[in-house]
Amino acid sequence: MTSRNIKSYELITDELVKETLEKDKGKKAELLSWEIRDFTKKGDNFASTVTSVVVKYKENNICCEESYVAKLNPLRPQSTFTEIMEDLYSRETVILSSIIEGMNKHLGKLGLPFLKTPKMFARNLERGKEAFIAENLRNQGFKMPDRKKSLNVNHANLVMEEL
Repeated sequence: MTSRNIKSYELITDELVKETLEKDKGKKAELLSWEIRDFTKKGDNFASTVTSVVVKYKENNICCEESYVAKLNPLRPQSTFTEIMEDLYSRETVILSSIIEGMNKHLGKLGLPFLKTPKMFARNLERGKEAFIAENLRNQGFKMPDRKKSLNVNHANLVMEEL
């Protein structure tokens, strides 16, 4: 699926993508190109714009491709919820980059599996331009459940295991 022309997509910058690639693949990875590919449907993600960023890069003279998830400020007109929504980006990135990352370090030391949450690679928390790029868990077989249906037993068990 190709991208729709959404104003929020302008929040994904070359710098954000380069930072993502370097943090994920290391300094030897050379960015060749990137593009936005939508994977959500209209009506998903009311609080933000979520899309994927497909990155083509070269590493050790081999051309590779990786997909990431970008969560972006939806750039709606100012309202009473604007400040609350902007603060949520800051909180979410702290949870992903500090709290979850710290918990995973301790779990690793104990020989336990990491929490099944995406790694956050890059972020911009400038007011009104909030955006972050994270690991795409769809690459590991994760799927977004239908929000109109309750979780089945297998999905509920996955949630409970993470708690």
